[in-house]
Amino acid sequence: MVVGSPSVPQTFSFDSYPNAVNYQLQITGPDANDFSFDPTSTVSFISGNGCVTGCSIPIYFTPSRLGSHTANLVTNFGNVMLAGTGSTAVPSFVLSGNIPTPLCQFYGPGAATFPILITVTNNGSTPLNLSAAMTGANASQYILTKDCPTTLSVAQPAVNQFGSCSLSVTFAPDRYGSLPAQLKVTDSTSGISQTVDFMGFGQYPLPTVSIAPSAFGDTQLGSIAGPITATVTAPGSHPVTISVQGDPFRISATSCDATPCQIGVTFAPTVTGLVSGTLTVQDVVSGSSNSTPVYGTGGAPAVSLSPSVLSFATRNTSTTSIAQTVALTNSGNAPLRISSISITGTNLAEFIQNNNCIIGSIAVGEGCTFSISFAPSEPGDLSAAVQILSNAPPAAIELTGTATVPAP
Repeated sequence: MVVGSPSVPQTFSFDSYPNAVNYQLQITGPDANDFSFDPTSTVSFISGNGCVTGCSIPIYFTPSRLGSHTANLVTNFGNVMLAGTGSTAVPSFVLSGNIPTPLCQFYGPGAATFPILITVTNNGSTPLNLSAAMTGANASQYILTKDCPTTLSVAQPAVNQFGSCSLSVTFAPDRYGSLPAQLKVTDSTSGISQTVDFMGFGQYPLPTVSIAPSAFGDTQLGSIAGPITATVTAPGSHPVTISVQGDPFRISATSCDATPCQIGVTFAPTVTGLVSGTLTVQDVVSGSSNSTPVYGTGGAPAVSLSPSVLSFATRNTSTTSIAQTVALTNSGNAPLRISSISITGTNLAEFIQNNNCIIGSIAVGEGCTFSISFAPSEPGDLSAAVQILSNAPPAAIELTGTATVPAP
């Protein structure tokens, strides 16, 4: 035991069964002063009739000098020899932890591994005055977090003193390549130290490709939307290759000799509905790749007319009816471009069109109105049609009316 330090107590037990008697203890001998007991810590054993029949007493050894120590524990039941050895305090500690090898991490701002826990355990016989640091040419690539007190006590679990503490190391590289370093922990009093090797490797970050917006709007079948600009980056201005998966999508270039660079992405749908694709970039130097999705909606306009037939009441020739209104709506999923709205047929002159629809583009779900009046100039059953020409399939409204000659 270290000179001047008390030992973990050892227990002396005895009993006086079957008769209870009072015990008497005394320590004698050449080194009696180095051994001690505390009567107040006695644990007694009680018999069934309430008599004390035995007890246990803790005995302590606190050496006052180096070398062997002896004494006698004298009791009224007999004597017990006590022995111990006083020694010089010996500093010692060990480092332990689970360290991945190699420790790989993409380099760049904010990139870092999870903290790696290193436990420092004082397995010696004297407190330690600890200092810890990362060492080596690549020490700056590691972040050391200390959770150890300046003085680390001797491990004495029996008296609830902590003889261990923790350090954590995070690998946060800022460049490519092998980046080894060491964690060095030193006891400043004795000068002893222990090291742990870290074999970090900084990896090239992934290339990136970004496109904004990533979705093309409703695009009519047979037309081309775009281009939308995609920006490509790679570490160290590395050259890259670029590809797109998805038939309706096309790119303006399949490689860049240096980065960052920009390419154009177009969308030429051949089917209606939502279409997705993937834009992929690969770093020629590292071989790593990254991708981003692209979307587009292929569509076709459609003309909806309400009502689809206009029937006018019988009226005299040379008179004009009240106009009937027709609502035209783009019920498709692509812009509707109207080129003309006109009356056709045998009796087209007997009907009048009042057009409030502007010739041009009508967005999906939007519409306009126009009106038709019946103004017969001759008697009989008269008919015609309103024809709408656009980029949608042709649409028409049937017109009918009957005219009579007024009575003289």
